Amino acid sequence: MGIKKKLGLGVASLAMGAALVGGGTFAYFNDTESSTGNTFAAGTIDLKPELTGSALWNLPNQQPGATFDTGTQTLSNDGTLPGDLTMDLTVADTDGAINGTGVLSDVIEITGLYINGTESLSTFTLDSDSSGAVELKELNGAKLDLGSLAAKGSAGDSVTLRVTGEFPDSGSPQNQYQKDSVAVDFTFELKQQ
Repeated sequence: MGIKKKLGLGVASLAMGAALVGGGTFAYFNDTESSTGNTFAAGTIDLKPELTGSALWNLPNQQPGATFDTGTQTLSNDGTLPGDLTMDLTVADTDGAINGTGVLSDVIEITGLYINGTESLSTFTLDSDSSGAVELKELNGAKLDLGSLAAKGSAGDSVTLRVTGEFPDSGSPQNQYQKDSVAVDFTFELKQQ
């Protein structure tokens, strides 16, 4: 064996010996933690009370000069997420066809819309015929923003609504409205913010 080979084997043996000695004495600290059972769950939006099929009011036998007040209705968010509340309105007349033609939605006036006790009718642009009054017909197709509702248990998780109005007396016979009726459908929607 030549000197170069002996020298090469010696360097290789020295390197292996150093690696074994160094590897055997090398140490470090280590710690492992586990996190199990992690979940992703969707929150909820749940508008209460459930009004499907329930009338907010029923006002039979009205006559010219009569006023009405629906009383206060409370809607609340029973869900875990905040949302924005809107109210869509649909107005449909039934003409009783006694003594001429005329439909009640042309004359019934909404005099107040109270949101959380505050008169808010003037905040919406509803007087489309510029008569100075909001007739029921002007609510047909209206979508009103009623504000935000916080998640259940938080301040601001409910809203109260109240509607007032009248069947104005024109001072002359209004026989064309006898047996007429008008239905107003409210659709409340709470959308996640």
